[in-house]
Amino acid sequence: MGGLVIYLVIAFFLSPFVIHHLGNARYGAWSLAADLMGYYTLLDFGIRWAVGFFVARYSARGERDRLESCISSGFWGSAAIGVVLALLGVGLSFAFPHIFTKGELSAREVVPALCVFSATIGLGLPMEVFSFVLSGSRRQDLINVTEVTTRLLMAAGMYAVLKSGGGLLSVSLVQCGGRILCWSWNYVWAQRVAGPFSLRPSGFRFADLRALAGLGSVNIVIAFAELVISRTDLIVIGVFLGVKWVAFYNIGRLLVDYGSQLNGNITQSFTPHFMHLIAREDLAAVRRLYLLGARISGLLSIPLAACMFAFGRCFLRLWVGPPYVTGALGERSDVVMAVLLLALLPRWQQGISWQVMLASGKYRVLMFQNLAVAATNILLSVTLVRHYGMIGVASARAITSIITNLTWTPALVLHRFQVPWRDYLREGLARPLLLGLIMAGFSTAIVRICLPVSWKLLFAEAALTLLVYAALCWAIGFNRDDRRLARQRLDSLLHRFRPPAPGSDATGA
Repeated sequence: MGGLVIYLVIAFFLSPFVIHHLGNARYGAWSLAADLMGYYTLLDFGIRWAVGFFVARYSARGERDRLESCISSGFWGSAAIGVVLALLGVGLSFAFPHIFTKGELSAREVVPALCVFSATIGLGLPMEVFSFVLSGSRRQDLINVTEVTTRLLMAAGMYAVLKSGGGLLSVSLVQCGGRILCWSWNYVWAQRVAGPFSLRPSGFRFADLRALAGLGSVNIVIAFAELVISRTDLIVIGVFLGVKWVAFYNIGRLLVDYGSQLNGNITQSFTPHFMHLIAREDLAAVRRLYLLGARISGLLSIPLAACMFAFGRCFLRLWVGPPYVTGALGERSDVVMAVLLLALLPRWQQGISWQVMLASGKYRVLMFQNLAVAATNILLSVTLVRHYGMIGVASARAITSIITNLTWTPALVLHRFQVPWRDYLREGLARPLLLGLIMAGFSTAIVRICLPVSWKLLFAEAALTLLVYAALCWAIGFNRDDRRLARQRLDSLLHRFRPPAPGSDATGA
C-alpha cells in the first residue's frame, strides 16, 4: 500500500508536467501507443502468469526440482516470444502515424520512440518472469520495493529530459532504462527467495513449457478480453474523434485507473494465499479468506468512489487546468471520470472474486464471460461514439460492467466455493455499503458548503474526509475480529521500533 501511495504522489506531480510539455496531441499519441503495445504482450500465451501459479503450487508441496524446471522453461519460452513481438512492434511503430491520421503527429519523432518502446516490451517478457516468481512465493513486498525505487528514478529522469527540451524519444529511453533496472533487481530477489536456480538453456523442458502455455493460454484469453474491455476506448476515440480527444478522455480515466490500481493492490495480495490454500484443498479457509477480502475491498472501493465523485471535478481543475472541466458535457474530462466510476465500482467490488477464481485455475467460464463482454463493449462503443462522443464510449463500458459484475460474477464465485448468499451479503457487503453511503453524503456536503478552489483548501477537506472515514471504518466498517486483528498487527509493527527495556537483553540470548 505504501508503494502505491508513492506511485500516486509521483503521478500527481509528474502527469500535469508531462501533459503540458508534450501537448495534447503528443501526449494523446503516447497514451494511445501504450494501450496498443499492451495488446501484443498478451501473446506470451500466459506463460509468465502461469509461472507464478506453479511456483506457488510447487513451493506449497515442496517440489523443488519441478519449481526450478518451471522457472527455466518459462524464461526461455518467454524470451523466444519476446524477440518475435519486438519485431512486430517495430513494424507497428512505422504504421502508427498512418493509422491515426487525425492530429498533429510527427513520424520523425513518434516512430523512433515507439521502436524503443517495442524493444522494451520484448525484453520485458522473459525478464518479468522473476516478478511472478516472487509473487508465487508470496513476496509482493519485494516487488513493491523494487517498483517504487525504479519509478522514483524514472520520474526524476523524465522530469530532467522534458525540462531540457526532450520529447517522446527521450521519455521512451528513460522508461527503458528504468525497466531494465527493475527487472535486474527482481532477478536478484527471486534467486534469494525461491532459492538459487539456473537459467541455462539446458534447463528448458518442453513438457514444462507446454504445461505453462496450457494453463496460461486460457488465462491469456481472459486477460486479452479484459484489455479489450479496458483499453478499446482510447482506440475508438483516436480513430473516430482524433488523438487530441484521447488526451481529454485519458485525463478523466487516469483518476479512475489510479483507483483501480489501489483496489487491485489490495485484492491481488490475496491471490498467492488463495493459491496455497487451494493447493492444500483447505476450502473452509478459502471461504473465510474470501469473505474477509470482499469486506476489505468493499471498505476501500465504495467510499473511495463516493469521495472521487465529490472531489473529482475540483481536483482536475486544479491539477490540469479549467479547459478540461469546462465547456460542453461531452467534451469534459470530469464527466468522463464520473461515468467511468459508475463502470468500475462494481468491478472493484468483485476484484476479490476474480482473484479467487484465478487462483483456483478454473478459467473457462471467466474466459467466455470476458469474451462476451469485450465483444459487446466494442459494439456499443463504436455505436455510441458517433452520437455521444467520449461520453458514449465511457457509457458503453459502464453498461457492460454493471450488468456483469452485479449479477453474473458474484453468483459464479459463490456457487463455485459454496458460499451462502446470506453470508456474502452480511459479512462481505453490508458494512461497506453502509460506510459508502455515509461517506457519499459527507463528502458531497463538505464540497457544497465550501468549494475547494485552491490546493490548500482541497487538501484540508480531503484530510478531514480521510479522518472521518478512518473513524467510521473502525467503528462500523470493521467487525470485532477485524478490530482485534488490526490491533495485533499494529502492536507487532510498533514492537519492531520500540526500544528494549532498561536492563533487558536486546539480543534475546
